[in-house]
Amino acid sequence: MVTPVDYSSSDASVRRKRRALYGTFTAVVSLIVALAVLEALTGVPVYGVTTDEVSQRGATVDLTVHYPRVTRGQLDSPLQVQLTSPSGFAGPVVVAISSAYFDLFNVTAIRPQPTSELLDDETWTLTFDPPSGDTLAVQWDMTARAVGWFAQQTGELRADTGAEQTPTLRFVSALRP
Repeated sequence: MVTPVDYSSSDASVRRKRRALYGTFTAVVSLIVALAVLEALTGVPVYGVTTDEVSQRGATVDLTVHYPRVTRGQLDSPLQVQLTSPSGFAGPVVVAISSAYFDLFNVTAIRPQPTSELLDDETWTLTFDPPSGDTLAVQWDMTARAVGWFAQQTGELRADTGAEQTPTLRFVSALRP
């Protein structure tokens, strides 16, 4: 014989457990909504991309890297490199960046397009025509890969203008699930 299940138990411990579960669920949802409202009103990145910048001043060239310090999967996370030389650039500019850095990202475009590229196990080397002014700005349009764990990668970047080779700049990007 089949006995029906009684879900309307009057057991006090079952009611306490349900109330505790409901309270916990309500608190978590309220916190998530509050963080979303905070980000929408103030622009403080709670869920999105947090960016940072590192710079190096050389004898004739200033190098600045604007990078995603912390990001989440599927978010646009651009990497920007700016080289400035008050006297301009006489010849091609070579930018070399550690290829392992891009393990966290899908690169969708590079602007401007390099005239040549070389990729090996350690370095992605891009050569650009000299810009018409005193600044070369390169942007990698990237999307963070979706991973189910915390990950981070160190990027190392250096540039060679022909007149000067910049010291290596190091920066770290972290990926949150």
